[in-house]
Amino acid sequence: MGEHLSTLGRDDEAGPYLQKRIEMSTKIYEHTGTTAALRDLSVAYTNMGNHLAEIGRTADAGAYYQYCLDLDKRIYDQSGDVAAMKDMAISYYLVGDNLTDLGRTDEAGPYQYQSLHWYEQIYKQTGTERDLRNFSLSSGKVARHMKNIGRPDDAVAYLQQSVNLDEQRYSQGGSEQALSDLSDSHCNLADYLMTLDRPTDAWHYSQRFIETANELYGKTGDIDNLRQLALSYFRMGRNLTALGRPADAESYFSNALNWDEHIYNQTGTMHALWDLICAYDNFSDNRSELGLYNDARAYSRRAFELFQKYLAANPSEQEMYSYFYDKT
Repeated sequence: MGEHLSTLGRDDEAGPYLQKRIEMSTKIYEHTGTTAALRDLSVAYTNMGNHLAEIGRTADAGAYYQYCLDLDKRIYDQSGDVAAMKDMAISYYLVGDNLTDLGRTDEAGPYQYQSLHWYEQIYKQTGTERDLRNFSLSSGKVARHMKNIGRPDDAVAYLQQSVNLDEQRYSQGGSEQALSDLSDSHCNLADYLMTLDRPTDAWHYSQRFIETANELYGKTGDIDNLRQLALSYFRMGRNLTALGRPADAESYFSNALNWDEHIYNQTGTMHALWDLICAYDNFSDNRSELGLYNDARAYSRRAFELFQKYLAANPSEQEMYSYFYDKT
């Protein structure tokens, strides 16, 4: 009941029900002492932790996540099965993520590493695609932690591990989900290398991002994957510009613009309109890089026209007005 109320947005009503479930699960475990009852108690604590996190009581949520982790350790000691390992992997991640949210990043590290360790062990035992995916996602989360604590080389290594695991998944099964994850992994590593001012290293992953995005859109033909394809071409254009190759970047920016125009015409959403504004602005910058200043102003004017339409629906974006206006 408490979880259902939370999904309905009735958080104030959900809390008492979730607390009541903890009390009932505690009594059942005290009466039966079974591993199943202990697991049910652990789930009750996780649900309360999630509820508290959703309503902004982050520190309180952490206490429930920590208690859940302690219960999951006891469950694993009793059963030693894969289900218990999965529960521990999740609980270690929740505690680590909670500590990160509290600004206690250094303390979060050991929990993130333990979560990754357990996901790796789970995959070694089961060999399933689902568990390989969880292993890859966990590697990506540790990469994020490494970024937070200022260890870029380690972050790159974990992002590369995620790429490798997703390559393995796709080569084994070839599912659309595996291909989508692989495309995201290449995107993430290319992006991070660009933030480190390593465009030469990023180029390979930008190219692989385009290849996987093209393949994915070819398989599905849907708008979301066309958006991913447009993004991949924009990223390559940016990458080539950073390498001092604006002429080579031109066709990538142009293709991204054409696809974003198509997406907006198909959907008419504000998200698609914003992407189209950015695409015109990016192509304007490319025109300027090539010394084609009249062309650049024409694309800037179009970006400004579209931005005015966007602003009418999103007045909170007024601070961007001068950026687009000054480029016309």
